[in-house]
Amino acid sequence: LGKSFINTDSKATQLGIRMTMLSKVAATYLSYEAVKKAMAIADSMQNIRTQVQLVTSSHEEAIRVQEELFNVATRTYSNLEATTTLYTRTARALKDAGKSQADFLKFTEAINNAMRLGGANATEQASALLQLSQALGSGVLQGDEFRSIAENAPILLDLVAKELGVVRGEVKALSAEGKITSEVIFNALTKSAGQLAQDASKVTVTTASAMENLKTNLYTYADGMLNASGI
Repeated sequence: LGKSFINTDSKATQLGIRMTMLSKVAATYLSYEAVKKAMAIADSMQNIRTQVQLVTSSHEEAIRVQEELFNVATRTYSNLEATTTLYTRTARALKDAGKSQADFLKFTEAINNAMRLGGANATEQASALLQLSQALGSGVLQGDEFRSIAENAPILLDLVAKELGVVRGEVKALSAEGKITSEVIFNALTKSAGQLAQDASKVTVTTASAMENLKTNLYTYADGMLNASGI
């Protein structure tokens, strides 16, 4: 019996040593994953900064626009990267239309509010914003981009119909004909920006929406800690 206890105690000691080693390996792995994630966030923010710099005329203007995009994303509970992509593609598509940076920001916020009113969650919003930004880049809204907007922000089609002076049922046909241009979308949304903001303010904030804002703040914090500091 004594030998049996000694043997059991020895095995328990060996198991304890192995579990301690395993916990150290696990902690090291989790630290490594955290560092990788932080680096990925820093890279994403560098990419956002680069996108904005390419459509602004000075370093100071780029900083102001990036701060405003952060405000737009948080006010509308939207993905910061998708919001930035929409803004920059809009700026490129309408760079010769005599629009200002303030106009582009107003349009971007109006689109985000339309997405919220469409009932789309954060993931669906990001996907639809990407589709819309692609449409703005190509100059017309049609095909997959049109279907995505129709599903996630149907109110946008109502505004386009109003801008073109047609009924909602005619919008799809006009899309197929390439008549829903970037400028038509821009004008339709900016004219209704105030009403969209007012309506969106009445939408209940979901947990997912709040988490999207937490993510936006985390990205901004990581940007300041890693990029701005030179780390």
